[in-house]
Amino acid sequence: MRIAVVTASNDAYFDSLDLLLQSLAGFERYGDIGTHVLDVGLNETQVRTLQAAGHVIVRPGWDVDVSPWKGVPAWFRAMTARPFLPKHIAGADLLLWLDADIWVQDQDMLYDYVRVAQGGSLAVCLEMDRSYDNVFMRNASREIYHDNLLKYYGQEAANRLIHLPMMNCGAFAMRRDHPLWTLWQTTMQGAVKKHCSNFLEQTALNMAVFSGNIAPHFLPARHNWMACHAVPMLDEVSGQFVEPAVPHDRLGLVHLACGLWKRDDVDFRSTAGKLLKGPLRTRAAAKAG
Repeated sequence: MRIAVVTASNDAYFDSLDLLLQSLAGFERYGDIGTHVLDVGLNETQVRTLQAAGHVIVRPGWDVDVSPWKGVPAWFRAMTARPFLPKHIAGADLLLWLDADIWVQDQDMLYDYVRVAQGGSLAVCLEMDRSYDNVFMRNASREIYHDNLLKYYGQEAANRLIHLPMMNCGAFAMRRDHPLWTLWQTTMQGAVKKHCSNFLEQTALNMAVFSGNIAPHFLPARHNWMACHAVPMLDEVSGQFVEPAVPHDRLGLVHLACGLWKRDDVDFRSTAGKLLKGPLRTRAAAKAG
């Protein structure tokens, strides 16, 4: 089975993209795997650098009509292209998407996405964990989600889906022939006629799954750790990032959403109780903190 790892970036995200791709080094040992980058605003030098490293560059167009909405930036194609990946990525039997603000600490956990998707299910994580602030309403995540559901799909759908855990589409895997692709596409095409926000494709995915009798396979939160909901800890023995609660399980994918990917001044703790400050991007950078 041919597997495509797909991400997207513009010039501003290039450094984060580079760290993601570095963290994927050697992943091809798991099978017939290639990496594809959706170019949503890279400069020519960056494109040449990526191509020289063997990554396939794809330039998606607009898969849905955003013309009624003013000021939609070119990088928004990273959102609108996501449900249409089978159209953009030729020759792959299975598509594994990773946001450019993710880096992979444990490739075995990344391969879990492939294992699940090979069996015919959507492999995805919920934004739900015992350590996450959103679970306990300590941030505005669920209010924002409800507001988007309301604008896209109306009161009844918003009130129903807000009681269900939200899937995060920053990391997911599906076979090319999964019927969810078409349902996701049509759900998003209808939604964008009513509203347009950064949560367009994720809200559409949740609506399509929970309203379409789709049964995903939910991987543990450590397979897509949302650092904006719970800052991870550093295990000083292993030098790896771990979940903040005992038993401090190792994280597989560290997702630096909400701008954390570009910050070098994040406060975090070690499992030995030390207060550290630095980036959450790599183990080496964390140790320097």
